[in-house]
Amino acid sequence: EEIIKRQPLVDIVVGPQAYHRLPVMAKSIENGKKIVDTEFPEEDKFEHLPTAPKSKRAPSAFLTVQEGCDKFCAFCVVPFTRGAEVSRPVSQIINEAQDLVERGVKDITLLGQNVNAYHGEMGNNDASLPQLIKELSNIEDLKRIRFTTSHPNDMTQELIDAHGEIEKLMPYLHLPVQSGSDKILKGMNRKHTTKSYLEVIEKLRIARPDIALSGDFIVGFPGESDEDFEQTLELVREVKYAQAYSFKYSTRPGTPAAESKKQVPEEIKSERLSRLQSLLSQHQKEFMETMVGKTLPILLERPGRLDGQLVGRSEYLHGVHASIDRAQIGDIVNLRILGADTNWGNSSKPVFRIQRCTKLLSPAAFMLLNFSTVKGFPDSPSLRWLKSGEPAPVSNSKSAINGNNQSPTVISKNKEVNRSKTRLIKALVLFDKGSRRCEKSGIPSRFSKNI
Repeated sequence: EEIIKRQPLVDIVVGPQAYHRLPVMAKSIENGKKIVDTEFPEEDKFEHLPTAPKSKRAPSAFLTVQEGCDKFCAFCVVPFTRGAEVSRPVSQIINEAQDLVERGVKDITLLGQNVNAYHGEMGNNDASLPQLIKELSNIEDLKRIRFTTSHPNDMTQELIDAHGEIEKLMPYLHLPVQSGSDKILKGMNRKHTTKSYLEVIEKLRIARPDIALSGDFIVGFPGESDEDFEQTLELVREVKYAQAYSFKYSTRPGTPAAESKKQVPEEIKSERLSRLQSLLSQHQKEFMETMVGKTLPILLERPGRLDGQLVGRSEYLHGVHASIDRAQIGDIVNLRILGADTNWGNSSKPVFRIQRCTKLLSPAAFMLLNFSTVKGFPDSPSLRWLKSGEPAPVSNSKSAINGNNQSPTVISKNKEVNRSKTRLIKALVLFDKGSRRCEKSGIPSRFSKNI
């Protein structure tokens, strides 16, 4: 009502639990009536949503299994805007997942504001999240299962064990901690300590040694001292996140933290965030570099920006750009990672450059090139060859493979292709005559398979 009072152009204010009523609301406003519906009805909105035509879907999809949160963190509005924790029945989720798979989905991410508190109805009992995941893993053509976002207090041993027991559950977990200071965690009403959080991390890495961890951090929470912030940096150094999200604290009206008299000055928050993000970026880069040289199964999701390029995701949610043939969107292909970058093809997300792992005939070279850097260079036989991807004559010059002095190589030094200036060649792989198989991935997981 306050929104409509402040802005007369607004006709409808609808909460997240009532949007299935929008068609009825739209008819009501035709008569000049203003609608406000922000209640939390007992009826299940998912039962009332219209069924969409069974069109083809992208290979990856999100599936809501839980909504709301009972944690009441001091900085968060979710309990007030999304209500108490509510979980959908297992049968309803299975039916929706099967429908998605029939339409081409291979990778499903289970969504919830506090997803690992899931307790949906299954028969006469409530099922836990690991039980739901196990049921979903029985869907034959569903290849990958993920879930987000989780709370450390709901990481049960059963869920931890599932990461080591269910092959389709991907080795990636987003587990927010927010701060490395117990004092700040208490002020946030997180109801866990740094010690209990690190114990969960240790158990996860025992269950699944190759798991990639992601987290959330808030800097400059009211009352955060220099010492508190240093404790956060220390936790980050200990965990070494593969990916993380970090933010400056900002007030949310109606939350306890917004009323605090100990607000941290904006310039201090900015300085701390810069230091934290620098450390997180360093660890992210280090994790990405551990993938280089490994063979990973990549789910191809969409066309890339370059001709013949496809973009996919690894099990660790890394973007992978591949120039390959005999593959299409929705395929899971084994690709060898040849290089890692945080800004490949003008993308802000970490991505990999890869080589298709397959049998090859006769001597051939596969190049990984950022063709956008070729624009503006004069045409020449060497650049035409680079764009074509055709094998080139073997010369006696030094190898471009990883900067080592190996031979033979397939490119001679050329003024127009200055490696230090253009970074055109990121990797170059030679295959001997006949077929050759890629090496095993080397990932420390019981689920690694021979290529």
